Amino acid sequence: MKKVISLLLVLLLVLTMVTGCGQSEKKLETSGEKTIETTPDVKTNKTDSKTAKDNSGDTELFGVPMKTEDYFIQDLSDPNNQYTLKCMTEKIFGMDGYIISGEEVKEGEYKEGTSFLVYAKDGKALTIEDITYLDETYLISLKEVEKGTPQSHEKLSIVTKKPFKDQTIKYEDGTMVRNINLLAEEVGIERIEGEFQRVEGDKIEIISMYSTLAKVYAMDGVTPESLEGLQKDDTIEYMRGLRNDTVYAIRKIEE
Repeated sequence: MKKVISLLLVLLLVLTMVTGCGQSEKKLETSGEKTIETTPDVKTNKTDSKTAKDNSGDTELFGVPMKTEDYFIQDLSDPNNQYTLKCMTEKIFGMDGYIISGEEVKEGEYKEGTSFLVYAKDGKALTIEDITYLDETYLISLKEVEKGTPQSHEKLSIVTKKPFKDQTIKYEDGTMVRNINLLAEEVGIERIEGEFQRVEGDKIEIISMYSTLAKVYAMDGVTPESLEGLQKDDTIEYMRGLRNDTVYAIRKIEE
């Protein structure tokens, strides 16, 4: 009889232990589920993911996000972007304004991937105040600053990630930035070498590499700094309008 009672007690103890482990395991699973559903970190991560999608770039280099759903800004100090920088340098120098570089679907309408290549004046730099995409239009606000100002750049490449039909690029004071594409269509911009002769007021006299005679041009946007130290017959490079006898930029060619 004692053996039977002892056996029953052992069986009851074993049953109790098995039941207890099952309940503990169930509690752990339930607790784990609640933790997954309510942990603030997970919710924060979801928010961060959305933020990363909308605004995936930092602001260290440009003061505005480098990458968003609407655009990305190329870091021209990155060796991978040297081709872009070379293209910008080959097109023009010394002229402030912007060039639109990309595939035009039809007149005035551009595909995504089009770039705004923005140039500061000689001796100056630009900071980006804001970039907004609204109603198929890119709105870009810039500020002219001294070279060396934090987050400033002498050249900018802003690549669009959406098609657009119009753009407004202006300085923070409301002054419109010159559209060099349109200017080139109107006056025929040419980059050329020649010999400097003299400056008188807002006029400059140059002998073109294609001529032996001096010609007088009006100056538009030529900075005083770019004229400093020029001597008669110095070899120079300049940007001129073929149809309006205007010089937009000038620099001495160092021998």
